[in-house]
Amino acid sequence: MPACALLRWMPAPQAVVVECVSLGDEGRSQLEVRAQAQLASSVEGRQLVVRCRGSEASLEVRDGSGDDRSSSVAITGVGTSAPDDVDAILAGLRRLLLEPPAPSVPSIGAPPIPEAEPPESDHAPQPSARRRSWSLLAGADGELWQGAVTGAIGGHAGGSLDLGGPWAITAIVGPAIGIGNASGTSVWTVQAVAQVDWVPTPWLRVSLGSSGRVLWAQASSLSPSQQSGVTGGGVASVRFALPIDDVELSLGPTLDVMLRPVAVDVEGRELFRLPSVVAALTLEARYPTS
Repeated sequence: MPACALLRWMPAPQAVVVECVSLGDEGRSQLEVRAQAQLASSVEGRQLVVRCRGSEASLEVRDGSGDDRSSSVAITGVGTSAPDDVDAILAGLRRLLLEPPAPSVPSIGAPPIPEAEPPESDHAPQPSARRRSWSLLAGADGELWQGAVTGAIGGHAGGSLDLGGPWAITAIVGPAIGIGNASGTSVWTVQAVAQVDWVPTPWLRVSLGSSGRVLWAQASSLSPSQQSGVTGGGVASVRFALPIDDVELSLGPTLDVMLRPVAVDVEGRELFRLPSVVAALTLEARYPTS
C-alpha cells in the first residue's frame, strides 16, 4: 500500500479527551471546546485527559517536552449539574496551566560544578579546651582512738577538681575535738588531706591520698599542762553516694594509717593515744560550682 494512503488512515491525536459519563454528550462537547481554547493559549502541543469518578474529576495535562501535570477537582457527578461541573473542571485546568514548570534535572553527562570553598583563615577559631569542673565539699567525721579519750568528732571542708573521666583530686582540712572519760582534759586535732578520687559510677567514690595531723591536749593534771604532737601517713576511703539534684551526699568508712602514734601521758601513765591506725565514719556533701 502506498505511504500516502497509510497516512490518510492514521487519526490525528485528540487535544482533549473527556471520559465523563455524568456530563452527558452536551456537557462533554462544551468541555472539549472550551478546554481546547485554554490549551491553545498555552504551550503548543499539550493534551488534556479528563476522567470522572463519582464526585471527583482527575485532570492530566501531557506535554511532549516532559512537563506533565496532574490534579483533581471536586464535582457533583450528577447529570443535572453538568454545567456547574464543566465550570469546576475548567477552573481546575486554569490553575493547573498556571503552575510553574518543574525544575529541570541536570544531565548525567554534565554534573554541576561544586562551588569553591573559601580558604581557611589562619585565625580560625580553635575548639575550646575542655572545661574542668570544680566542686565544694563539707562533711562531718567520727573517729575511734584509744584510752580515756575514746575518739573525736569534727568536720571538714575543701574543694575538688574534676580531671576528666572518673578521676578527680580533692583537698580538705578540718578540726575535731576529743571525747571520752578524760575529765578536765581538752583535746583538739586538725587534719589536712590531699587525695585522688576514682568515681566509676555515680553511686561509688573511692579515694586514696596522704594526710597530716596536729594534736593538742591541755589539762592541769598534765605535766607539762599542754602537750602536742604531729604525725601523718596515708588515708583511704570508700563513699557510697546519693545524687540529689545538684548535690551529692555520700557516706562511708575512712582509714588513716599513721607513720607513728601520738600518746599523751599523765604522771608517767598513758592517758590516751592517737593510734597508728584510725578508723572513721564520714558523711559528706559535694556541690559543683562550674
